[in-house]
Amino acid sequence: MNNASNEIQTVSVRSAVTSSTTTVGTVIDLANFVNVGKRAVKLTIGVVDCKLTTTTDQTISCAWYQGDTTSTSLGTAISGAAITTGSTVGSLNEYNVLVTSRYIWAQTYATGTVPAWGVIAAAFPLKREY
Repeated sequence: MNNASNEIQTVSVRSAVTSSTTTVGTVIDLANFVNVGKRAVKLTIGVVDCKLTTTTDQTISCAWYQGDTTSTSLGTAISGAAITTGSTVGSLNEYNVLVTSRYIWAQTYATGTVPAWGVIAAAFPLKREY
């Protein structure tokens, strides 16, 4: 068995979301890792509440997107790879999806009074065999 073909590649990481705006992670070119087109990929989103106040009006939405170009405004959400939460409890969510486009990225949107969230989004495709 060739272990090199089964290496997991982490291809995107996001850290802090501290304003009520859309935050877009790094656009990842999957062609560097896998053969593009209907490729099974494990996507994860981890969220931790970092608020220093007890306000309850804060929520965060995190989703994975895909597109045929690096333009994040032209992408579409990957079905089943999203979370919206206002919970003060941290969560780690994983999604096994088929990615049909060449490029993927994670996108977050926070709402509320001084939102503060720790977010990590990572993709784990199998390493491409050459």
